[in-house]
Amino acid sequence: SLKTTFKPTETKDPYKTWLTTKFYIGGNYKINNKSNAGLLFRGEVYKKMLLPAITLSYNNVVTRHFSFAVSYSMLNKSFTNFGLGLETNSGPFQLYIVNDNIVSFFAPEKSRNLNMRFGINLLIGRG
Repeated sequence: SLKTTFKPTETKDPYKTWLTTKFYIGGNYKINNKSNAGLLFRGEVYKKMLLPAITLSYNNVVTRHFSFAVSYSMLNKSFTNFGLGLETNSGPFQLYIVNDNIVSFFAPEKSRNLNMRFGINLLIGRG
């Protein structure tokens, strides 16, 4: 059914495409033992064009088992990208969820970007 749907044709012409290149430059400033602020520049080269993004972030360890992060990003010609991240430690496991555009949940028709990640890390050798 795929052959009839897409009707492939064989050719001797070479095929070439560019891979998307990404690079990151950033740093953190330690405010105190529980807080830090960060600045991150991300560059993405797509079809020979540079697509820049800048993110400001604040991270705070609330308790030994819970921390959060907030961020503001300028990316893809959009300036309303407010992010939130939550992380909890329970024994040898770390659970986290991070979103770089909370506004997209409340006004998806006005959003141009959304990146959400969640996961579990296994912490080995941590006292």
